[in-house]
Amino acid sequence: MGPSGARLARGTDAGDSTGLTVALARALPRNPAAVLAALDEGPVIGPEAVCGVPFIEPSSKEIREYLDVAIPAVTRIEPSVRVPHRSSCVDALHRVQEQTSRQP
Repeated sequence: MGPSGARLARGTDAGDSTGLTVALARALPRNPAAVLAALDEGPVIGPEAVCGVPFIEPSSKEIREYLDVAIPAVTRIEPSVRVPHRSSCVDALHRVQEQTSRQP
């Protein structure tokens, strides 16, 4: 998605922005290379947004199950110039994992 993804994100309203962020987050475990390549520095499709588990009111169990598949999927992707946000994404996923582990 790259630059075209940034154009798409700029053209969204609040609801569409959330939908785009959540759609990319849901795709992350299935196609991490494509999602990582689509990320930018913005608030809609940036690594903090997409990799920060942006789901609406997920349970702790749902978050843990998501992280159990998302973290390995992303860490299997080799760092490269084509996926410059890989490390930021892994960091965001681990922050959520740490926060979730503190919840009952």
